[in-house]
Amino acid sequence: MKGKITIGIDPGSEVSGMALFHGRKIIEGRNVANKEVIEVVNYWCSGSPCTVVIENIVAYGGRVRTQTLETCKWMGELCYRLKLQEGVKQVLVARSTIKAWIFDTFPDIVLPRLKK
Repeated sequence: MKGKITIGIDPGSEVSGMALFHGRKIIEGRNVANKEVIEVVNYWCSGSPCTVVIENIVAYGGRVRTQTLETCKWMGELCYRLKLQEGVKQVLVARSTIKAWIFDTFPDIVLPRLKK
Protein backbone atom coordinates (compact mmCIF):
# COMPACT_ATOMS: atom_id res chain seq x y z
CA MET A 1 0.00 0.00 0.00
CA LYS A 2 1.59 3.29 -1.06
CA GLY A 3 1.07 6.55 0.80
CA LYS A 4 0.87 7.43 4.45
CA ILE A 5 0.09 4.43 6.64
CA THR A 6 -1.00 5.07 10.22
CA ILE A 7 -1.91 2.44 12.78
CA GLY A 8 -3.91 3.45 15.84
CA ILE A 9 -3.70 1.34 18.98
CA ASP A 10 -5.97 1.56 22.03
CA PRO A 11 -4.05 -0.63 24.49
CA GLY A 12 -5.83 -2.90 26.92
CA SER A 13 -4.64 -5.27 29.61
CA GLU A 14 -5.10 -8.38 27.41
CA VAL A 15 -6.61 -7.16 24.12
CA SER A 16 -5.90 -3.96 22.20
CA GLY A 17 -8.08 -2.17 19.67
CA MET A 18 -6.28 -1.54 16.38
CA ALA A 19 -7.18 0.50 13.33
CA LEU A 20 -5.36 0.86 10.01
CA PHE A 21 -5.58 4.22 8.23
CA HIS A 22 -4.38 5.07 4.74
CA GLY A 23 -4.32 8.83 4.67
CA ARG A 24 -7.67 9.75 6.26
CA LYS A 25 -9.46 6.59 5.19
CA ILE A 26 -10.16 3.72 7.60
CA ILE A 27 -8.97 0.51 5.97
CA GLU A 28 -9.49 -1.97 8.79
CA GLY A 29 -10.19 -2.13 12.50
CA ARG A 30 -10.22 -5.00 14.96
CA ASN A 31 -9.48 -6.18 18.48
CA VAL A 32 -6.22 -8.10 18.75
CA ALA A 33 -4.73 -10.16 21.58
CA ASN A 34 -1.71 -8.25 22.89
CA LYS A 35 0.65 -11.11 22.05
CA GLU A 36 -0.30 -10.65 18.36
CA VAL A 37 -0.13 -6.84 18.09
CA ILE A 38 3.46 -6.62 16.77
CA GLU A 39 2.68 -9.29 14.17
CA VAL A 40 -0.32 -7.25 12.96
CA VAL A 41 1.78 -4.04 12.88
CA ASN A 42 4.39 -5.82 10.73
CA TYR A 43 1.71 -7.21 8.42
CA TRP A 44 -0.05 -3.86 7.98
CA CYS A 45 3.21 -1.95 7.44
CA SER A 46 4.48 -4.64 5.03
CA GLY A 47 8.02 -3.30 5.24
CA SER A 48 6.94 0.27 4.43
CA PRO A 49 7.51 3.15 6.85
CA CYS A 50 4.48 3.72 9.06
CA THR A 51 3.39 5.65 12.12
CA VAL A 52 1.88 3.92 15.13
CA VAL A 53 -0.28 6.18 17.30
CA ILE A 54 -0.84 4.78 20.79
CA GLU A 55 -3.52 6.08 23.13
CA ASN A 56 -1.60 7.17 26.21
CA ILE A 57 -2.76 6.74 29.78
CA VAL A 58 -2.57 10.09 31.54
CA ALA A 59 -2.80 10.88 35.23
CA TYR A 60 -6.30 10.92 36.63
CA GLY A 61 -7.92 11.02 40.04
CA GLY A 62 -9.35 7.82 41.39
CA ARG A 63 -8.31 4.32 42.27
CA VAL A 64 -5.84 2.52 40.08
CA ARG A 65 -7.18 -0.93 39.32
CA THR A 66 -5.14 -4.02 38.49
CA GLN A 67 -6.38 -3.81 34.90
CA THR A 68 -4.97 -0.28 34.59
CA LEU A 69 -1.59 -1.44 35.90
CA GLU A 70 -1.57 -4.37 33.46
CA THR A 71 -2.37 -1.98 30.61
CA CYS A 72 0.52 0.29 31.65
CA LYS A 73 2.90 -2.68 31.70
CA TRP A 74 1.73 -3.70 28.22
CA MET A 75 2.19 -0.16 26.92
CA GLY A 76 5.79 -0.17 28.17
CA GLU A 77 6.47 -3.47 26.41
CA LEU A 78 4.68 -2.30 23.25
CA CYS A 79 6.68 0.94 23.07
CA TYR A 80 9.94 -0.94 23.59
CA ARG A 81 9.14 -3.53 20.93
CA LEU A 82 8.03 -0.88 18.42
CA LYS A 83 11.34 0.96 18.91
CA LEU A 84 13.06 -2.19 17.66
CA GLN A 85 10.97 -2.23 14.46
CA GLU A 86 12.73 -0.63 11.52
CA GLY A 87 10.67 2.03 9.73
CA VAL A 88 8.10 2.33 12.53
CA LYS A 89 7.59 5.70 14.19
CA GLN A 90 5.56 5.69 17.39
CA VAL A 91 3.62 8.53 18.94
CA LEU A 92 1.83 8.57 22.31
CA VAL A 93 -1.31 10.73 22.24
CA ALA A 94 -3.74 11.64 25.02
CA ARG A 95 -7.25 10.16 24.78
CA SER A 96 -8.87 13.61 24.60
CA THR A 97 -6.80 14.47 21.51
CA ILE A 98 -7.73 11.19 19.83
CA LYS A 99 -11.44 11.67 20.58
CA ALA A 100 -11.38 15.19 19.13
CA TRP A 101 -9.61 13.96 15.98
CA ILE A 102 -12.11 11.12 15.50
CA PHE A 103 -15.09 13.48 15.88
CA ASP A 104 -13.57 16.00 13.46
CA THR A 105 -12.39 13.47 10.87
CA PHE A 106 -15.23 10.93 10.83
CA PRO A 107 -18.45 12.74 11.78
CA ASP A 108 -20.49 10.64 9.33
CA ILE A 109 -19.54 7.52 11.33
CA VAL A 110 -19.56 8.95 14.85
CA LEU A 111 -22.75 11.03 14.90
CA PRO A 112 -25.20 8.29 13.85
CA ARG A 113 -23.72 5.98 16.51
CA LEU A 114 -24.11 8.64 19.18
CA LYS A 115 -27.72 9.26 18.22
CA LYS A 116 -28.41 5.52 18.40
